[in-house]
Amino acid sequence: MDADDKLLTQLGAVLRTVDPVPWQVTMAARSAIAWRTIDAELAALLEDSAIDHHLVGTRGTDSGWRALTFESPNGVTIEVEVVLDGGGRTILGQVVPGASTDVTVRLGTREVAASSDELGRFRLEDIPAGPISLRIDHPDGPVETGWVTI
Repeated sequence: MDADDKLLTQLGAVLRTVDPVPWQVTMAARSAIAWRTIDAELAALLEDSAIDHHLVGTRGTDSGWRALTFESPNGVTIEVEVVLDGGGRTILGQVVPGASTDVTVRLGTREVAASSDELGRFRLEDIPAGPISLRIDHPDGPVETGWVTI
């Protein structure tokens, strides 16, 4: 760290001690971030092979494979397969109805983006284990899934 970075770090520490950010400002900022995607339809989890009893005998969670299906009120369905790939996960998915669109996997504070082809198929690699949520910028309207742990 150079001298300028050290000085900025020290100044930041002093300011946080002497004049901390009021809790109301922090709450307002968090609320603003939450409202940034209010136009997105929330896709409900319809099927999860990790909990669907009729799939456990064929491909249980022990196999390193998992299937998830989400559906939004506007009729957009997101079908996802999560495959254990070394230390990470590979997500293979399809958006129905198919369309070339942006697909984003949210990983807490980090995001990984991809694009689907004209049939709605997409692939994301090296996704770490943990909670994820998907955002699809579909032509019929943006869609977000709830959080699931993979």
